[in-house]
Amino acid sequence: MGVISPAGLRQLPPETLEQIQVFAELPQVPALIWIVHPRMKQEADRLQAALLQFAKTPEGVQFYAGNAYKGMRLVTPEELRSLDRSAREVKRLIQRSP
Repeated sequence: MGVISPAGLRQLPPETLEQIQVFAELPQVPALIWIVHPRMKQEADRLQAALLQFAKTPEGVQFYAGNAYKGMRLVTPEELRSLDRSAREVKRLIQRSP
């Protein structure tokens, strides 16, 4: 038994996919979220623009051709709210760590 992301699943070879049985599907969440520290406020807009334009660059085209991701986009408020429970649990676990 294991857990895999949709992007990871799309990267598996067909012979492996044939052997997989889906037991359950979890709610979709963003695969990756970039967060800018408040001290970087002045750089935030520039970083956001660069990340959102990356797929249109030769390096971005090459990067996305080698995986199942399609590009980057802004996260929605609903997506952020859907992660609240998990974020609280991660914070709790970090605070307990030695």
